[in-house]
Amino acid sequence: MKWSMCFILVLSATSILPAQPAALDQIRRDYADQKYQAVVTRISSTLADSGATLTPAQRYELFFTRGECLVQLGQMQYASRDFLDAARLAPDRDKAIEARANVAITKRSAASGYRPRRDANNPMPIKTSEQRRKAMAVAFDDLLTENKARIDTVLRADNLLPLRNLMQTLYDLYALEIMTTGKSEQLDPLFEAMGDKAIDVVTKSAAKLADQTEYLHGRASRLRVSESGYAATVNYGGLSSNDRRELRGVIEDLEQMQSVSQIAVTIARDFGRTGQRWLSMTEQVNGILQLARETAAIDYTED
Repeated sequence: MKWSMCFILVLSATSILPAQPAALDQIRRDYADQKYQAVVTRISSTLADSGATLTPAQRYELFFTRGECLVQLGQMQYASRDFLDAARLAPDRDKAIEARANVAITKRSAASGYRPRRDANNPMPIKTSEQRRKAMAVAFDDLLTENKARIDTVLRADNLLPLRNLMQTLYDLYALEIMTTGKSEQLDPLFEAMGDKAIDVVTKSAAKLADQTEYLHGRASRLRVSESGYAATVNYGGLSSNDRRELRGVIEDLEQMQSVSQIAVTIARDFGRTGQRWLSMTEQVNGILQLARETAAIDYTED
């Protein structure tokens, strides 16, 4: 019985695992033969039946290929979702940018193509690579013009909410410019200005939280000394209920700021930068947060 069960398991494994390369090869052949509907069906089955055993690189290829097929079939919104999955799974930065640029153009296109801001009655087809790059260049200019007011708001704001609300558009703009020019010359000055603004906002907030933390730490660690026989009795004064409530709020704000700083490092690197300023900010916030947590943990019992 034991050997028969092992034999069944071996047969099951060999019937599933070797099928993956064959399935991928068939998908590639069908795509080369422009059998787009068949490819969409085959990829859907492969992702459903073998998704857990596929490598991230294989899943990237499948989502990107299905996205391309959906473009050819005029299903732009479905294509956009597949390109977004491909961007998430991309094995390197160049492939991630390519997938993201395809997200940007397909989600703003109809079956007939991309409708330019200045000539919406004459859509630009995006089915070939050459057509798509031309449409991406126009879409970049359109998107930058449409979001000028939002970018100005980011640069004037005293908080990060406008920047957070603009992030997906900034990813689209960056991918479109890189795909069409190979550089980000137009966006670089904007990114620098927005990065400076974000750092300034977070630095000021961190300074206020540091002052609050020092104040609360001083209150929590103040000592009360009283005479008791041959030895003095010493204990911590402790925090009032309002102090503890304020400290919990400080810790929550610092934890959120810590998360923002860590995410900002990733975003900066996505946009071709080092993220060093945000790494330094993360270290600063970590230090304040450590003191706040130590303050919350001070033992108020008698020594």
